Amino acid sequence: MKEQFKKQLENYLVQHNPELIISLQHKALDQYMEEKLARHLPQSNAFIVNGKACDLISRVVMKVLTADLRPSKYDYLHNLLTEEFTEDYLRLRENGTLTQEFVQLIALCTPIFSSLHFSEAKLNDKLIRHAICWQIDQHLHTTKP
Repeated sequence: MKEQFKKQLENYLVQHNPELIISLQHKALDQYMEEKLARHLPQSNAFIVNGKACDLISRVVMKVLTADLRPSKYDYLHNLLTEEFTEDYLRLRENGTLTQEFVQLIALCTPIFSSLHFSEAKLNDKLIRHAICWQIDQHLHTTKP
């Protein structure tokens, strides 16, 4: 069961936190996942003992494993880029530099996310949206060929 959760966590990271995968080398990523699993998997044993369904266990454990990774800055920036900067998004995708740009944007926007307390409750916060859009616009205009 541990390997199943490890694979699910890795898939989650690939889809929602690719900047974390890039920042960690393979060995560090493996260690990161092992430590997360060691901290949180014992909680799933209570579900197994109580005979809960596997899909319920999986959902609960994944929610716990990914709690500190949500909301995904990558997903947030992806949505903003596709909605507000469509031409730039398509250009970056076509150039093959989209992931690299997302990693740079996440690094540039992290102080904004932190100072404005970005959270799941603030996903629709207009101040955060405007501040992040401004930062994206600045970045795109200074790096655009």
